[in-house]
Amino acid sequence: MGMTRRRFLATSGFALGGSALLGLSGDALAREGNAKRPNVVLIMADDCGIELFKAYGSESHRTPVLDALAAEGVVFRHCYATPLCTPTRVSIMTGRYNHRNYTTFGAFPKDDETRTFGNLMKKAGYATCMAGKWQFKGVSIARMGFDATLRCDCWRGYWTTGSIWANEKPLKTAEPTYRPDIVNRFVLDFIEANRARPFFVYYPMFLIHHPEQPSPDHSDTKLIEKCKRGFAEPIRQESVFRDMVTYMDSLVGNVVRKLDELGIRENTIILFTGDNGTSGHQAIVNGERLSGGKGSMSDSGTRVPLIANWKGTAKPAVVDDLVDVTDFYATLADVGGVSLAPPAWVSARPAAAALPPDGVSFLPRLRGERGTPREWAFVLFDRNGCVLWRQCVKKGELPPEHLRQGSFWARTQRWKLYGDGRLYDVARDPRETQAIAAANDTQESARVRAMLSAVFRKLKVAQSDLITFDGFKARVQGAKPQR
Repeated sequence: MGMTRRRFLATSGFALGGSALLGLSGDALAREGNAKRPNVVLIMADDCGIELFKAYGSESHRTPVLDALAAEGVVFRHCYATPLCTPTRVSIMTGRYNHRNYTTFGAFPKDDETRTFGNLMKKAGYATCMAGKWQFKGVSIARMGFDATLRCDCWRGYWTTGSIWANEKPLKTAEPTYRPDIVNRFVLDFIEANRARPFFVYYPMFLIHHPEQPSPDHSDTKLIEKCKRGFAEPIRQESVFRDMVTYMDSLVGNVVRKLDELGIRENTIILFTGDNGTSGHQAIVNGERLSGGKGSMSDSGTRVPLIANWKGTAKPAVVDDLVDVTDFYATLADVGGVSLAPPAWVSARPAAAALPPDGVSFLPRLRGERGTPREWAFVLFDRNGCVLWRQCVKKGELPPEHLRQGSFWARTQRWKLYGDGRLYDVARDPRETQAIAAANDTQESARVRAMLSAVFRKLKVAQSDLITFDGFKARVQGAKPQR
């Protein structure tokens, strides 16, 4: 199970509790009158596809907490994100598709610093918290609407000291401490400090992202000690990955228990999703062996879990509504009672500076209502500065031909149309092995092709808009061509 508070404080060398460290402003501490407005805890796991969870048919991993949340809540079978972390994080925080504001890997659009869902919820009267994997450089997290922040990374391993910032002040543990526990403890303390007022927690985990290292619950204590001493070699043990998945689940369990202990569970919406598909690992799903496809625009790279639990309000359901990553912003606005302009793809040529978010709220589903679910989902992956491209430039190599330019698609539950014209019946061809040429369209596929092509026109996006590998290489080398 997850680390207890006493064990955590004993090993970390510092405590995270207290309103000063949590960064609560006078305004946040004084907010009253909104107690009945639901709290929101948005948990986004890293490199986490649907094949890991029983709610989606998985037979390979143990996730009892999320299994229970799914059984008691709403499971969205068709939620989609970009196949890489940074573009998903830009979209989820701003509610905009990547061709509107994504620039390059590891960067957040400077113009949208004050337009994040942190700002949105703070203006709606919520105390706000961001704790976990941040990744962005060159922007002010304070301007992005969060009262309390704890950011760190896992690039050097999960059992390391340093590279942790609480409200932009560096923290260093007395000895190597499991970093996901530090983040989890911060979230729990924030919830406890704000239990009497509405709060919004954005909890981007870095589990189950590599490096794959054992959690405190793993049986191989010698391997844990190696990792504490800086062991950096790849650990090729499936037991370690399974342990990381289960420990991620236990950290979610800590949050659920805290909400129960404080008596605020029924007034809290818990949303669990992923930023992209799993990185390479296999799982048995409904008797079939599936591989994670991080970096791929297929379902294995873009289809992510969305489990929504609102105890006492959301009735158990499994729904086929389409959701894409921009919809979280619109849903949060709905929760907070903030009116948004119609999505950018509905508005008639909105000014770029005032471009509204692109998403559609799925809150009605949590209230047991039909709502107005979207007719299509859209994902764009520009590959602009992604890890693969940067490595290829460094090595003087070309990426595989099909990865030399970004791509995008629009889809229904059954059909998927790419910007280059490839159409797939993904219900029958989930691995996308047989594209349907326009010349071979049936009456139904022709209708779907026309409908999804119209989506591209609405969004004002074309394949030629996306940077090529050669264009990115020239930019890196100083020519800086236009996208």
